[in-house]
Amino acid sequence: MPILGKQLKAGDILFKHADKSAISQQIAKGQSPHYDHALWAVNVVPFGGKDFATGLTHVAMAVGPDDVMEFDEGGASLFQIIFQKGYGFVRGGMKLDSRKGFRYEVYRSNNEELGPAAGDKAELLWDTVQQSGGSASYSVGKMLGTALLHWKGKKYKTVEDFEEQFDAWVKEGSDMNIRFFCSHFVTFCYHWAAKDIGHTGVFGFDYTIGANKVKISPAELYVRVDQMGLSHFQHKGTLYAH
Repeated sequence: MPILGKQLKAGDILFKHADKSAISQQIAKGQSPHYDHALWAVNVVPFGGKDFATGLTHVAMAVGPDDVMEFDEGGASLFQIIFQKGYGFVRGGMKLDSRKGFRYEVYRSNNEELGPAAGDKAELLWDTVQQSGGSASYSVGKMLGTALLHWKGKKYKTVEDFEEQFDAWVKEGSDMNIRFFCSHFVTFCYHWAAKDIGHTGVFGFDYTIGANKVKISPAELYVRVDQMGLSHFQHKGTLYAH
């Protein structure tokens, strides 16, 4: 079912389909072991299977109607991405040049409090970067280790852990440079929000998105949201950016 940019709500997760560019195809190939690892964890094949999941090479998050944030790989070379010199934190509507011609699968939180809370965390990061004069860049650093060892990054056990991380960035001031994977950014905001409102537990949000380790690839995030996340998310439709 088609969905329009103006129908997006805060916290909506947008999975972007790959294009035919070399960088997009390489990201798709690199996601294969992440998909296999996620499939082992959920033990259920998601909609579309492996080719569909690994073909979702980028993730963004809405913070309101036609207002989307992402750590954008658009226009960056493979060298720039690997060495954390991507195009940075991007915000705007679906008419942005970097989004035109793409299609996205849109998932929405079933929890009326969680989605907006995740959107609030994203806006907090955006406002902090803008006000500090710092920067935020796209990053696929440690790509090889993540692919081979399935390392998911730092474990945030409490709300205080997230706040300490945020405070550390704030203290850097104009030297701030927040580096996220596109999907890493989305899971960070969602986990922070989930901890903040107490939406956690053995079979709660932590378990759904990956046991509170926030670094995750687009394919693995899709598998978890589409399968283990069925009690937390619903597919709202396909968005075509014109």
